[in-house]
Amino acid sequence: MGKGNYVLHTIKLKSKDLMGLCNHYERRKTENSSNPDIQRDLTSLNYELHRDTDEKIDYENDVKSLILERYEGRKLRENTTFAVSFNISSGKEFFEGMSQEREREFFQANYDLIAEKYGKENIISARVHKDEETPHMHLVLVPFTQDNRLSAKELFTKQSLRELQDIGSYLKEQGFDIERGKPKDEKKR
Repeated sequence: MGKGNYVLHTIKLKSKDLMGLCNHYERRKTENSSNPDIQRDLTSLNYELHRDTDEKIDYENDVKSLILERYEGRKLRENTTFAVSFNISSGKEFFEGMSQEREREFFQANYDLIAEKYGKENIISARVHKDEETPHMHLVLVPFTQDNRLSAKELFTKQSLRELQDIGSYLKEQGFDIERGKPKDEKKR
């Protein structure tokens, strides 16, 4: 097990992005995938942390159903952010020699912290991919505010994104040999 740098990227997703998200995260249409890094013989090792099943998820349907059920704002515009996807990982060396159980603990700790911060009820999926070079988790949530509005802009400010990177420090306290990445302004020095 090597030392690693904590990696957490977020992507804001519009309605039109949800089908492609589903195809990639759930490995639909993998035989025609444009991602050459997918090792199809390892896809069966992928697993889901949020749901009690590994059945395929229909992100478009699930995101839109949750929005219909809870959204209390004005009519949604075409450029509304319907979901936010987190990609969480570290370098390949970090996972080398790590037991399956410890790796799962790493992703579970990330899931738990994000669920605590943004609400478990807002999470659609937390899918761990083990069929690419480096294990990583795709966590998808609907950006609901406390008053059931959709607002990724309000939830994901520059400051809150910096705070998300601090998960790396928490993981280090949990015994993972991982470092928080350097903020952009520190990298320039």
